[in-house]
Amino acid sequence: MSGPSPHEEAQLLARITVLEHVVALMIRDSMIKSGQGAEDILAFCEKVKAHLVNRTPTGATSKQLKEAADQFFTAIASDVGSQDSQ
Repeated sequence: MSGPSPHEEAQLLARITVLEHVVALMIRDSMIKSGQGAEDILAFCEKVKAHLVNRTPTGATSKQLKEAADQFFTAIASDVGSQDSQ
């Protein structure tokens, strides 16, 4: 049994990228509408990271999930922070 083709892998990565951006926009807009700022987003990140600990039996480690969450939420917080300063 062979693995996914390069095209299938590229399609999966593209879908994950789109999903990541959609979720980021939803979180960003929700936080802005509720009057929350960058610090609130980073606090939410900490809650998400705590929830992710040992949640995947295979695949990414807890450390990798924490790093991914940090990158994801830091980007959203940075965007919201730049909106606040305008």
